[in-house]
Amino acid sequence: MSPFKTISLVAGREIRTRLFTKTSVLSVSIVIILIIVALSAAAYLIGNSDRIEPEKFAVTPQASNTAALIKAKSEEKTPTKPLELSLAPSKDNIKRLIADGEAVAGLDYQEDSYILYTGPETPPFIIETARNTITQLVIDAAIKDLGGDPKEIRNKIAASPLKVDHSAAETSWNPSKFSVSMTLMGLTLYLIVSTGSALATGVVEEKTSRIVEILLAAIKPEQLLAGKIIGIGAVGFAHVSLVVTAIIGGLKATRLNELLDISIDAPLLWSLLWMVLGFMLYSVLWAGGAALVSRQEDTGYITGPLMMLLFIPFYATMFLVSNSPNGITAQVLTYIPFSAPFAAPVRFTYGAISYREMAFSSLICVILIVILTLVAGRVYQRGILHMGGRLKLGTALRG
Repeated sequence: MSPFKTISLVAGREIRTRLFTKTSVLSVSIVIILIIVALSAAAYLIGNSDRIEPEKFAVTPQASNTAALIKAKSEEKTPTKPLELSLAPSKDNIKRLIADGEAVAGLDYQEDSYILYTGPETPPFIIETARNTITQLVIDAAIKDLGGDPKEIRNKIAASPLKVDHSAAETSWNPSKFSVSMTLMGLTLYLIVSTGSALATGVVEEKTSRIVEILLAAIKPEQLLAGKIIGIGAVGFAHVSLVVTAIIGGLKATRLNELLDISIDAPLLWSLLWMVLGFMLYSVLWAGGAALVSRQEDTGYITGPLMMLLFIPFYATMFLVSNSPNGITAQVLTYIPFSAPFAAPVRFTYGAISYREMAFSSLICVILIVILTLVAGRVYQRGILHMGGRLKLGTALRG
């Protein structure tokens, strides 16, 4: 039988025995249900928050035109805080409306001057907008008195040579980009942990039950290792694909992607590359390390260090890269293979990484994967038939 056929048989066996187990189906179903509930709740809360009641703004007839300008400028600057004008016959009516809570502010015009009436509930943006609008009206009137054209002056001011560069703001903290990057990091972590624990448990179970001795009588250790990694990896990616489908479907069904301006398609495609590299990088360590122990009770000696190796770069990326995707720390983490599967997708989401950096980081990761595969394969060959106490790594490497 060819090596490819043998590896395919082992991978198929892993897929059949793990994909549709009760534990597997239940865990994925719970995750999907939680995602749907969370997205639905977020859409409901955000939808309700968007339906903001307009602020009541009382005006006297002589100030109605100016109040209309204030309303237009206020809603242009803060569209989520609309104003609703209500006509009041006099200043006394304005004061009464404010005192009764039926208006948050009011405007009157008396003796060539405007009076803005406020109360305890008056939003600061109304005061600021009213002051700026009335100041502009006074300036326009002064320009007309001097024989000038206020519109021409405003156009010249608008055509100011000052240019604003938003590139720094684009890579600063952004709620939607932060949400996307944390989601991608979570998916990568979920894939690595679920497949890694399954690999470690599977290797030790086969050693404990002595099934591995029967298997190795027919196939080579490296073929068994490759088949297990491919099969368990396929199951892990199947689970992740279901979760991703639930996330994308939930975002579109609830229109959260539009409400929050979330774009996940391109970051997700690049994140899939890093999921594959991250899975391959950590899976060979899980499988090779598990071959050093013979009892489930001893797997903690292997999983503990590997979890530290996994969670340290995960949290470093979460707290350091997300806050400063263009910083030196973020760039360094991109080129460290154990943190690159987390750091690179986050930086891509923020638009803070070039394709050249992505390619170079991927190459470093692939080189380390090849080296670790050779080392882990040697450890697996030496340790898979070892029974009794824990086998030291140095002993396994020396043979």
